[in-house]
Amino acid sequence: MVVSAGNTGIDAALRSPAGAKRAFTVGAIELNTDKRPDWSNFGSVVNVYAPGTGITSAGIGEDDYTYMDGTSHSAPHVAGQSFIIRQSTSMPLIFYSLYRYFCYRHECGSWRSE
Repeated sequence: MVVSAGNTGIDAALRSPAGAKRAFTVGAIELNTDKRPDWSNFGSVVNVYAPGTGITSAGIGEDDYTYMDGTSHSAPHVAGQSFIIRQSTSMPLIFYSLYRYFCYRHECGSWRSE
């Protein structure tokens, strides 16, 4: 299950569901700099980092949009990519592929296979 790491700038292992054993936890990186924002949770349970700043999101008004930050905006990048990969591969390979896809240029920590 793909989950958000959280936005309090602490070890994600201290939060649920990010610290769950079978979670695939996603932290945020800044869209333009590829760096982890101070508010994104981090640590050994974070499997990947994905864009989480300046993400275009639906606004309140009709035909309105806004830009938002947060790991809740990072996790959908990974969840969506997992469905694309799932169409042509096995489940364990999906998460390895996601790790490789999102961590190519980032220091992401270890990938948990259990």
